[in-house]
Amino acid sequence: MRLLCILMALVVAMGVCAKNSPFYWRANYAMTWLHGPNVCALQEVRGTRARYWDECMVYRPRTICGNPTFIRYYCCSGYEKVRGERGCTGVREMENIYTMLKTMHRQSFIDYIDNSKLDEMLETQGAFTVFAPHNKAFSSISPEMKKQLEGEPSLARYHLVPGRFNSSQLRNGLELATMMGGKTLRINRYSNGIITVNCARILMPNVQATNGIIHTIDQVIYPVDKRPTGAELLIQHPKYREFVTLLINSGLINDFRSDGPFTIFAPTDEAIAKMPSDLRDSIFNNKQALQAWIKYHIVKNDLCTAALITSCGIRTLEGSKLNITCGPGNKLYVDGSLVTESDMLASNGLVHTIDYPLIPDSARDLRFMASKLGLNTFVGLAGSVAMNATLSRSSGSNYTIFVPTEEAWSALTADQLHAIKANPAILAAMLRYHIVPGQVSTQNFVSEQLIPTITTTITPAHSSVSGSVSGSLDATLTGRGTIDITDGGTGGTNSVVVDVGGAGGGGSVQTGGSLGGSVSVDVTGGGGAAAATKFEPPSASISVRISVDRESIAVNEAKVVSSNHLSGNGYIHVIDKVMFPPQDPMLELVKKDNRLGSLTGFIQASGLEKMFSAKSGNLTLFAPTDSAFNELGADIDQLITDPKTLEKLLRHHIVDKTIFSCAIKPDLKYRYKTNLGQKITIVKSKPNSFDQQEIKVDQATVLNSDILGTNGVVYVIDKVLECDCL
Repeated sequence: MRLLCILMALVVAMGVCAKNSPFYWRANYAMTWLHGPNVCALQEVRGTRARYWDECMVYRPRTICGNPTFIRYYCCSGYEKVRGERGCTGVREMENIYTMLKTMHRQSFIDYIDNSKLDEMLETQGAFTVFAPHNKAFSSISPEMKKQLEGEPSLARYHLVPGRFNSSQLRNGLELATMMGGKTLRINRYSNGIITVNCARILMPNVQATNGIIHTIDQVIYPVDKRPTGAELLIQHPKYREFVTLLINSGLINDFRSDGPFTIFAPTDEAIAKMPSDLRDSIFNNKQALQAWIKYHIVKNDLCTAALITSCGIRTLEGSKLNITCGPGNKLYVDGSLVTESDMLASNGLVHTIDYPLIPDSARDLRFMASKLGLNTFVGLAGSVAMNATLSRSSGSNYTIFVPTEEAWSALTADQLHAIKANPAILAAMLRYHIVPGQVSTQNFVSEQLIPTITTTITPAHSSVSGSVSGSLDATLTGRGTIDITDGGTGGTNSVVVDVGGAGGGGSVQTGGSLGGSVSVDVTGGGGAAAATKFEPPSASISVRISVDRESIAVNEAKVVSSNHLSGNGYIHVIDKVMFPPQDPMLELVKKDNRLGSLTGFIQASGLEKMFSAKSGNLTLFAPTDSAFNELGADIDQLITDPKTLEKLLRHHIVDKTIFSCAIKPDLKYRYKTNLGQKITIVKSKPNSFDQQEIKVDQATVLNSDILGTNGVVYVIDKVLECDCL
């Protein structure tokens, strides 16, 4: 390993490695051979004597548990400085293990060696590998461990292994039989270069002796043989009673009685009690969620705290990663939960105690995932219209939600907010418009794709006597109304016709079918009987439109700002706008804008009325105002008398795809072919001091953008686009 590190550094120094290589040479890397032969190095925490050795000799000053470190150089074991010479060129005479322990000042360990009459063996026999605890390690041992050190056979024997094993031979997962009746100790080697022995960190390796080798460790170690498994260790401790019960309920407890090794982050009963009751219920009452939750607390490896000196991500049995951080005071946090007790060794791994349970995204339902992401307005509004059941696992369905940011809700006008909140039916329909059935990742998005939502369409018919529909669907009917109810989970649709007649009285009707349940319709304020009839599903449902650009994704006019947050029952994609279902095709939008009277007439005169009035489509219309057409002067007379030229001009204002402004990046030129076959250029400016951006289409300025219709999107522009058609 040492030779490998040297070779890597030499390659770096020669400039062979690319600059983005992790081995690229920089001044803050320490290379011991630059200080001469036989020089070793370790990191030392500033202001302390805490030192950290790791295996490779290429070091970069960093922090250890948030504390800055520096590189300390020293003569490697067996060498010493010679005055006037670089490095460590003096060679010390090798002694036996016992003498070398004295030279190393391991007096506390030597005292137990002497007490156990092992001194002669370490002087004359061998070869042995000795894991010698530092003197400070003995100051924190328990009375029971002290008794074992003084007893016979002494625990000191457990620190002795037959044979010579230098650090390069201590591979991960290696178990070595000791001089204590063959009881084994467990070696773990980590990617950061740290090596542990029963979770004790090697502080100073490879001190050579005539009859063996010595590694200094930071703890007194004790046998793991005949210790309980991780699962049994939890069962033996009353403070884990709730966690053990959940292990049993999940059906996984026997999995952790096997070989392992496993590291279990075990929350106490007190920690589990801190969970919100609704979160506990949503996880613990669903076996799939419970299993994911259990597996997220377990890592398939020995994860000793001695090796956790920087932030890192560790993959769990559940499949996702834990975020582990080490802070000042060497406090260890796992996804923000504090490790309160660590390195409880089991025969098949170890257990760490944490002060709050770990919650994987796969155990959360969509409600709690949205809360985790800080999307509280959507969560609150969904709760206010009794949609929590839809978003929870109890619905038995998977959904994908496009959730607006908090800033998106704040951007709504006071009138919009009032209209939404004042009418639960409108609010519910609007929220459902953000939800599509199934788990839909952005990896599966296709541009111009229409994805049906679970929103419920309500189509009132005649008007005579007022009535109201309530229950799982809220609406207002006048006289006779038709209610089209589309279930996003199955795609099935029920249509219910309700007749309200006469004065006084009322009634209710129910219909089942493809919805997998009943829809209650309560008729109040009217008279006579209420009747319901089931009709065929409608020909179209309300969908959202996906637009995929090179560097962005849009859903209708909203940009996806954060995507693919996978919960236990679906995805959340975060968007930057609140979406409202389009009500009218583009022709109706044009008719309703009093600035676009000329365009309305030209569409009707050109024969393109059918294109603009279609119920569905993927078009973009750049709509010139009346003032823009007036600027044509004499050319406008030609348009009025020449329908073919008029048709060509209007086709030059149409692009056969939906273009949303959120997908246009500033100062780039976007070239699109129009329906006429000629090209136009769209450019968006950078935001000004008022955070405003100007969009130009050729020489025209966009006055209003992203006006969504059922068959496309409209941009109002201040000039007629020039083409080879006039």
